[in-house]
Amino acid sequence: IVGREECRDKKPSPEPIEYALKQLGIVSKENVYMVGDRQNIDIRAAINAGINSILINKNLDKQEALPTLQVEKFKDLKTLKIFQNCRF
Repeated sequence: IVGREECRDKKPSPEPIEYALKQLGIVSKENVYMVGDRQNIDIRAAINAGINSILINKNLDKQEALPTLQVEKFKDLKTLKIFQNCRF
């Protein structure tokens, strides 16, 4: 978990995501996904950090910042192929 105190800038800056990736030792961003429910903060931060994004779009609203993928509810994440082998 990356909290506000670890980073100078907050989302939608890419800094919190980049800090988390560095702490985890992740170099390749190809299989990294940001899951969020706020387009202009979470999804924009993912875009700014150059990673994939999944929008939990409860109302299936029009997207302002385009996510890589979209689901209606958090529990729907397990239906995505990328999470087939993950436990929830």
